Amino acid sequence: RLYIAKVVNGMTTILGQSNVYNPAKDNFFRLEGQASGNNLTLLLDGKKIFTVTDKTFASGQVGILVYPGGFKQKVDDFEATAK
Repeated sequence: RLYIAKVVNGMTTILGQSNVYNPAKDNFFRLEGQASGNNLTLLLDGKKIFTVTDKTFASGQVGILVYPGGFKQKVDDFEATAK
């Protein structure tokens, strides 16, 4: 499952979520987040999964959270850029 969430004063609010396939073992995939104005979009392997709108922050920080789910997970080449 993929989520877009925000944290305000220590409280997490899920803004959007989607069930997605589990990638095959040892297969790489590309997870991309885009922010444009108040719109936040999540893409998986170039395919838009969903977009949410939230006007809480004009700027801030970005991060990822990977839940282990009982198996080994790897994150490689995390990058955040402003456009």
